[in-house]
Amino acid sequence: MSLDGIPSVKGRFPFRVGTTSYIIPADILPNVRALAPLVDDIELLLFEIPEMTNVPSPASIQELRQLAEENSLSFTVHLPIDLQLGHSDDDGRRQSVDACKSMIEATTDLDAFATVLHVDAFDTTSREPTPAADIESWTENVSRSIEDILVTGVPSRHLCVETLAYRFEFLAPIIESYDLGVCLDIGHILLYGFDLEEHLDRYFTRTRVLHAHGIRDGKDHRGLEHLDPAALDRVLQTLSADADTPRVLTLEVFSEPHFASSMRTMHSLLPAESA
Repeated sequence: MSLDGIPSVKGRFPFRVGTTSYIIPADILPNVRALAPLVDDIELLLFEIPEMTNVPSPASIQELRQLAEENSLSFTVHLPIDLQLGHSDDDGRRQSVDACKSMIEATTDLDAFATVLHVDAFDTTSREPTPAADIESWTENVSRSIEDILVTGVPSRHLCVETLAYRFEFLAPIIESYDLGVCLDIGHILLYGFDLEEHLDRYFTRTRVLHAHGIRDGKDHRGLEHLDPAALDRVLQTLSADADTPRVLTLEVFSEPHFASSMRTMHSLLPAESA
């Protein structure tokens, strides 16, 4: 499937609209080249395992910068999803911190719009979604990790903690203490049965990034046409009402068909004066 024929939304909304660096089956650079004319921001999904890494080389960083300048494009850096920032094993925690620091430093020249961070959970047995059996220790470990990551110089409000499968209020004291940003993942909030209105009311002023994706048959990161229309409308209204504050709405999907249908959905929702 080609990206030809997919409608562009670049510059069409009163906020930035982005998607991920894994839409076509290729590495980061080919994705950015293909997506640059269509969106305002691209979320660079980074990983690093012993066998390989996709962190861009210095030469790739320079090409990404050039593509950004030529296409009025920004980048959101998404740190690995398998971090152990709250783990009681200090060696494992430090390895995760070091991976974050290394990736932030490697992408410094991109002047990322935001850096999105997953804070891990370790208690999957409780009926009540909680991130750990020992919340006090988990909170202390996460706090230490955040403090270490901020040493890189990343602006605290640009380090955006993402809403996951547990109640986000467990992280609220840490977010407030370190003056962190927030990434509201709308799909996660709805999939796990949390209150969207409550999250918008409490965290929107700290929110720099929002993730939007559909839910179908109990699975998320589907096309945007599978996101509750009322929820999507509420999010778009909230973003538009505070258009003077820079934010990006990332269509967090990972395939060409899901991207194409999501872009068609967004195009159908363009403001009247922009349609």
